[in-house]
Amino acid sequence: MLFLDGDNDTYPIWYLQRVEGMRPDVLPVTIPLLPAKWYPEEIARRTGWRWRSDEPVEGARTLAEQQMAQIAESARRANRPIAAAVSISTRERALLGADWVMRGPLFVAQSSAPGHGLAASVDSAAAVRWLARAPASRHEQTPPGDDVAWSMLSLLQCPRLALAGLDSVRRDSLEVRCNLR
Repeated sequence: MLFLDGDNDTYPIWYLQRVEGMRPDVLPVTIPLLPAKWYPEEIARRTGWRWRSDEPVEGARTLAEQQMAQIAESARRANRPIAAAVSISTRERALLGADWVMRGPLFVAQSSAPGHGLAASVDSAAAVRWLARAPASRHEQTPPGDDVAWSMLSLLQCPRLALAGLDSVRRDSLEVRCNLR
């Protein structure tokens, strides 16, 4: 399960899956679409999972947060790994899982207990492998005036920032620096 924060996260994933045929085993869940009646129904249809959307979830402030937490719980029961885009806030990630590790441009939950062990860390070996393939600078790849490309490339720079020898205070602030909302 890959929880995404909106169009800028979702469209590239949909393209890679539908056009390039990459990782059809990953089910992307776009959080802002969850309040639409058809979207959770489509996720339930694809997975065969059922949850009670009227059942309250501790810590959830919105219907989308409640439903994403319920979908994550269904994924845990099915032994599916849970990942989240770095643009999803720490509070929202707490509803999805715990003990998050940054692997490339996303977080992966290491624990199934939501809300516990919220500290995030970086899988340095995976980040180094990913960085070897990433562009060195957003200016090398971004045509002038292309805000979407700039945003995506900026997001992809987050692991590079995490490994750049930052002190712990600056490393802990990566969520703020890498959240491009």
